[in-house]
Amino acid sequence: MVGCQRAAPWLLLIIIGVPALELAVIISVGGAIGVWPTVISVFLTAIIGLSIIRPQSRTLMVKAQERMAAGEPPREETFHGICLALAGAMLMFPGFVTDALGFLLLLPPLRNQLYALTNRRFAEAARKHDAAANQSGPTVVDGDFEEIANDSSHDDKMPPPRGGWG
Repeated sequence: MVGCQRAAPWLLLIIIGVPALELAVIISVGGAIGVWPTVISVFLTAIIGLSIIRPQSRTLMVKAQERMAAGEPPREETFHGICLALAGAMLMFPGFVTDALGFLLLLPPLRNQLYALTNRRFAEAARKHDAAANQSGPTVVDGDFEEIANDSSHDDKMPPPRGGWG
């Protein structure tokens, strides 16, 4: 619940800030080059970006299948696939800011750096989690049991668990 409270301001900023920024940039560009060139450029960036995504995603699928055939999890390919999906979503939204971010996600060197960064962060979080789990000691479950004879004549006379059913 605490994580949601920390994410709420960022989510609000994205929901309100990104469309406002896009609108301001579109108005500025429209004022500089005109309405129709602006509209055409918004459509062209989406078309060009999506045409770049298609071959990259095909290559990524082949690499993922090769990795799975070798018995390895396709972690890096999954990350790149998520980046390409985000890029596609950003390119579909009208605007220049989201198009620029979408085009950045189409660059494999940038995705490689992002993968390395997130991989390090996840590894650190896993180490901290493991260290905390090891410090708390083994998990002990306390309970009571009652041995019941294995005689079939007692099957329909089994007593309910202690404390009743509910």
